Amino acid sequence: MRTRDHSSRPARYAGLRLASGVQLKYFLRYHRLPAGMHDGRAEVIERVLGYIASGKLAGETVDRAIVEFLEYRNKRVYLYKADPAILEQTADSTFSRRIRSWSEARIEARPDTPRQNYAYVDARHIRVTFSETHRNPAIRLTEERVGWRRVGKVVVLDVDRETGFVTLSYDPPGRIHPHGRRPLDYFAHYRTKAESLLGGALSPFSLHRALVELESGDLVRIQHGRGSTLDGRVDLVSLGFDVRSMTVFQAVKPSIALRDSGRYVWLPGGQPVNGAPHLLREIPTDIYATTSMVRFTRDSLVQEVRYVLDQLRAHA
Repeated sequence: MRTRDHSSRPARYAGLRLASGVQLKYFLRYHRLPAGMHDGRAEVIERVLGYIASGKLAGETVDRAIVEFLEYRNKRVYLYKADPAILEQTADSTFSRRIRSWSEARIEARPDTPRQNYAYVDARHIRVTFSETHRNPAIRLTEERVGWRRVGKVVVLDVDRETGFVTLSYDPPGRIHPHGRRPLDYFAHYRTKAESLLGGALSPFSLHRALVELESGDLVRIQHGRGSTLDGRVDLVSLGFDVRSMTVFQAVKPSIALRDSGRYVWLPGGQPVNGAPHLLREIPTDIYATTSMVRFTRDSLVQEVRYVLDQLRAHA
């Protein structure tokens, strides 16, 4: 085992270099290991590799983390429901590029054409990862012209086969992408692809009740909130800590019939759901109930994304 881990060191080093220093440090903290919070990124990478060599971290755990650093950071996550009976019937042979261990998972950085990277399938879960290349304008001052910069995008389909809870997580679209002229065409393409792979329709997972429940609890602070009344819309932005501490919020709260969206900052600690860890830091998110979407606004880890999604499901 040690020999195989040693031979995997160059590939793991290259993979860890794709993660931010903050991601690497909190990855270690979530695994209850000294993280070197004041170290540079190169030092933290060596720290991770050292933990593998000493047996404090399993190589498979790090292999999985390397792909999840790309799959879960700064994502727009759309929440859906599917029929569990249909998911139970979904044949494993539907998924190409199946892997049996995380060391086999590879994500193509900037493919010439959209591609499926891998599929991990078992009796309870399905995860399929796709990547493609978009283009953004790039100003070249020295040449006094505008060119195009190729940017890799990663899309992740996650499925809980027992409950029918499905998420599609996207990198933000570039100016030009392979699926049409509008950003919506990019999102719609993968929803259609997910429905084709799973063999059934996806319906949006309602978040309106979850926003009401979060408003009455202490899991988050709410920096901005938008709601609908019977005759208009209420938009509140806090100049301080939380919109709920504003006098005007208490005045308009009884008239808000529906919570539409807001900036919800998830606080460290909190009661975990489904065995998920407590948060170790604040996680800012924008939540849009009308489109069943959660936008993570900084490099998050899989533990943090799952904590947020599990809390939303528990409060929905």
